[in-house]
Formats: sequence, structure tokens, C-alpha cells
Amino acid sequence: MATRSGTNQFRGSVFWTNRNSALSANSWGNNFNGADKDYKNGNQFGARLGGPIIKNKTFFFFLFEGQRYVTKQQFTGAVLTREARQGIFRFFPGVQNGNVLSNNPTVDKFGNPVKPADATGDLQSVNVFGRDPNRLGMDSSGWVQRLIQRMPPPNDFTNCGPAFNPTGTTAQRALAPSCDGLNVAGHRWLRRVQGQDTSVGDGQDTNRDQYNARIDHNFNSSHKLTFSGTKEKDWSMTTQTGIANWPGGYDGSVKRDPIFYSASLVSTLTPTILNEFARTENCFSRHTSCSRITSSRQVRPADRLARCSHSQIA
Repeated sequence: MATRSGTNQFRGSVFWTNRNSALSANSWGNNFNGADKDYKNGNQFGARLGGPIIKNKTFFFFLFEGQRYVTKQQFTGAVLTREARQGIFRFFPGVQNGNVLSNNPTVDKFGNPVKPADATGDLQSVNVFGRDPNRLGMDSSGWVQRLIQRMPPPNDFTNCGPAFNPTGTTAQRALAPSCDGLNVAGHRWLRRVQGQDTSVGDGQDTNRDQYNARIDHNFNSSHKLTFSGTKEKDWSMTTQTGIANWPGGYDGSVKRDPIFYSASLVSTLTPTILNEFARTENCFSRHTSCSRITSSRQVRPADRLARCSHSQIA
């Protein structure tokens, strides 16, 4: 790890960068639904300080960098209608149920049943409880009841969110017909996400605190000891761990706290030979095992300087 080192003078700085959606335009979808534009706010901030511990001999450098990212956006999640929560599922015989945007809708935009012209009968219903002797009611654990109690009523009968996209993935296309408005509909709300990562963990909008420190000590003109370390705390929300589909739903999060330490002793043995003894330790998380490397090598000072000239010292 290459980092800045301290000098005989105390030097430092602070910084702050903000990314905000205040000047962004609203999306077509939000305009169509009469909703306000999505909110995005990202802050990156930090401070650094370096200087002498013992002048001309021992120096320190410290850097802190933090990041916070928040979004608020209109989101539609799937919920059960009032009758479906009681185990009663409704349908019009002879046709496929469909929401307001389907080719053959069976509900209006307020969720009221609408009989299609080609239906062979009036609205009918069936109670799923009691048809199977092993399923006379909801599960005895109480989990489903608690989940339904947290579930808000539907307020959008046009769609049920991205998981029910009729032109999306195979799984989304398979789910799309179940968003029928009669039994499953949508709940549209302003969803807040604090720190969001990608499915492979390389997102740039996570929440993060990072601490970097370095100490250099010169024993004499021929021997120099360097210690550097980085500790980071990273937390974010992803669709893989679960982001609530409606207010009061359940959120998941990803937390990482990698740690990296490095120590090296550089000795000039002769005018043409330089020896470097190094020890590094890298831990992806305090809950996982760490990789440790100890090495010793001898190089010509000119070769070492040539390699260093290709790297940017931050």
C-alpha cells in the first residue's frame, strides 16, 4: 500500500464533496404518476494530518475519509388485497385476471372489479382454507399473520413493481400475470435507501468510513522502519440481502470491515545493495481468516527507484 508520509512540518487539510439531485429533472414515470422526482444525496468528506514526532527522525501521517449516500425514490411493491389476506381469491370465469394496464382488465384504477366483455359469468371467489385437510388455516407459526399485519393496503392497480415486469427476465415474466389487481396489487411509496451496493459488491455509493495511518522512523541514514495500516467500515443495502418492498417491511444489509497492515525495514547494506524486509497482513473482515506474507529481498537502489517512479505516491 502506497501512502503519503509525514515531514518535518505539520501539514493537513479537510475536504467535502456533495452530489445532489436538486438540479436533476424528474423521470417520465414519476411525471406519469404525478409523483415528485427521486431524491439522491451523496457526501464524501475527510481530513488528513502529517508531521514530525521526533524532528528529522520519526514522522506520522493520518487520513480519514468518509462517505454517506442516501436515495429516496418512488417504488411499487406487491401487496395482497383485502380479500386475499383472508384467503379469499377472486376471479371472473372464462378470462385471465388482469390489472388496469392489461389488455383485458378486471379492475378499474381504484381496484373495483370490472367484468370483461368475454367473461362467462359474474365475479366469483374461492377460499383456499379448508380445501386441504392439512391447510385449514394460516400457518401455525404466526409468521404469515405478522407479515400481513405489516403489509399496507394497495394504492396502485396498474402494476406491482419491478419483480412483476412482463417484459423482464424469465422469473419476472412468470410472475407478471399474478399482478391482477383483484388479489395482488401494488403499493407505491417513497422508499429510502441508505448506502446502496451492487450484486457483486463493487458499488460506488456505499456508506463508508476509512482510517489510514503511517509512521516512519529513521534509525540512521542506512536503516528506515515504516509501518502503515488501513481500517475500513463499509455498510450498504442491496436487493440480494433485501430492501423493503413497502413501509414497515424488512431490510437487509451488507457489512464489511477489511483491515490491512504493513511493516517494512529498508536497509542500505552497500552503495549498490539494498535489503527490504516486509511483513503484511490483510483481513477482509474480522470474522474471516487473514492472509499474512513475510518477505525479504535485495535489490539495487537504482532498480528500486525506477520501479517507484511509475507509481503515484498519494
